[in-house]
Amino acid sequence: MTLWLLRHGEAHPEAESDEARKLTPYGIEQVRFIAEQLVDQPLDMILTSPYVRAKETTQVVQYRFYENRQRAAVPVTTVPWITPDDRVHDVLNGLENYYPQYKHLLIVSHQPLLGYLAGWLEYGHKQQIPFGTASLAQFEGSWLGAGSLQLKQIFHADIPR
Repeated sequence: MTLWLLRHGEAHPEAESDEARKLTPYGIEQVRFIAEQLVDQPLDMILTSPYVRAKETTQVVQYRFYENRQRAAVPVTTVPWITPDDRVHDVLNGLENYYPQYKHLLIVSHQPLLGYLAGWLEYGHKQQIPFGTASLAQFEGSWLGAGSLQLKQIFHADIPR
C-alpha cells in the first residue's frame, strides 16, 4: 500500500469559522507546486476533510492532474474523520472502509492530526512528524498498523512569496 498525506495549503486566518477558512493565493501556489509530486503516481482515491481549505486543496490537485492530461480524474470522497481535532484511532477505523480495496490513497487533511498519524504509522506512537502547509509525505507498507508503514519521502512547498 502507498499512503500519501497532504496538509492543505496556507489558509486565511480569519473566517466565520475554522471550517470555513479558505486558501490564500500563496496557499494555492503551494498546492500547485507540491501536486507535481503526485502527477505520475497511481492514486486510486483521494480522501479529503470537509473543511473548505482541504476541499480547495483537493480541487487544486485534481486540476493539476487535468492540466497534465496524463491521467484520468481520481475519485474524491469527503470524510468527516480527518479534521484537525480527530484522533489517529478515528482515521484508522475510517480507513478500514477503503483499504485493502484501494492500495494507493491520498489523504488531504490538517495539523495536528497529520503529524500524529504520520508518527504513529512510522514509529508506532504519537511522536509527530512535522507538516508545514502543503507538505506531502509518502508512506509504503503492506498493512495499516502501529509502525507498519515506512516514510519514503516528504516534500515541503518551500516556494518564494
